[in-house]
Amino acid sequence: MTIEDIIKPFRDRHEANEARRAQLTESIESAAAELEELAPVRATDALHAIAAEIEKRMPDKTCKVLGPFGIASEYGLHVEENGETVASISLQRDLHAFPDLVEIDLSTKTTFPEGSIGAANGLGRRTIPFNGDIDEIVARLDAQARERASA
Repeated sequence: MTIEDIIKPFRDRHEANEARRAQLTESIESAAAELEELAPVRATDALHAIAAEIEKRMPDKTCKVLGPFGIASEYGLHVEENGETVASISLQRDLHAFPDLVEIDLSTKTTFPEGSIGAANGLGRRTIPFNGDIDEIVARLDAQARERASA
């Protein structure tokens, strides 16, 4: 038996390991590139798409997405004319059906005790599903803008 005979299985194992390491490295790099393409879905992505549709239907106004704000990660869709907000809708993520959104009913009071952190952050208000036809949303915003203009 020669030294070469003793070393050969180790050399073979080393070469096999190096080949497998190269395969794994390539797989990892490919998976990392795929992960980069699979960016997380964010509520703001949907909100920007909604704002763009609103702007198409209200060409004399702009629609901005504001937020997230506060503990509940609230968002605002603000319709502006000449740099001034003329209509808005307050929203937050639907915690039970992401990435769906719910509208915060600002006419309702919080269910949290006065002076509590929940009350200070506007939590505990009634929410309603934010869905339906975009034209209905635009009509609501347009009515709100007219109401503010006449006030």
